[in-house]
Amino acid sequence: MRRPRRGLQVMTYRPSLIAGDSVTGVWQEDNIVAKMLRSWVALGMAPSIDAAIDLVPVDYVSQAIVRGVVQGMPEGVHVAHLNNPRPVAVREMIDWMNECGYRIDTAPYPAWRAAMVSRSVLDPQMILTALGPLFALQLSEEIDWLAHIPRFACETTRHALGGVACPPIDAALFRTYVAHLQQVDCLPGIAPQPMMT
Repeated sequence: MRRPRRGLQVMTYRPSLIAGDSVTGVWQEDNIVAKMLRSWVALGMAPSIDAAIDLVPVDYVSQAIVRGVVQGMPEGVHVAHLNNPRPVAVREMIDWMNECGYRIDTAPYPAWRAAMVSRSVLDPQMILTALGPLFALQLSEEIDWLAHIPRFACETTRHALGGVACPPIDAALFRTYVAHLQQVDCLPGIAPQPMMT
């Protein structure tokens, strides 16, 4: 990082994984998490891992940056970590995908990883773009490192931003995200189930 010029305050904003808008659900379909969901649907499988994903809605990120620029940050604070106080468990996301009508089974990480590599139904570029870092770090079949991914403290940022709070990613918001991803053909639509008579 370059040194700031004399008299200019430099502020670095570090959001975690950026998700869609918390009201409209609009989400960039090239996003790494959107591609991960797409790969789960294409494969019909997701890894059974004890890990959580720190997602922050894009409107929270933009509001936080604007607030920080307009009102300034406390003296001595040069980095703002824009995290979600409630990361979403991977297992919870799988449940929500199933509640949206998809059939996503779970498998131990090594079996899921092998299926991801071997299935020709998946676009190789999608796998590399969305999951390349996961494959690169996973040089062995041990996945304990997933439970120890560091989380940056964001209490100072939350205090400094006052009324700008990160919305939780819950089942209702997740359904809004899925609806948008279906609308832009990132995820396939779900055919309505016939009514039983």
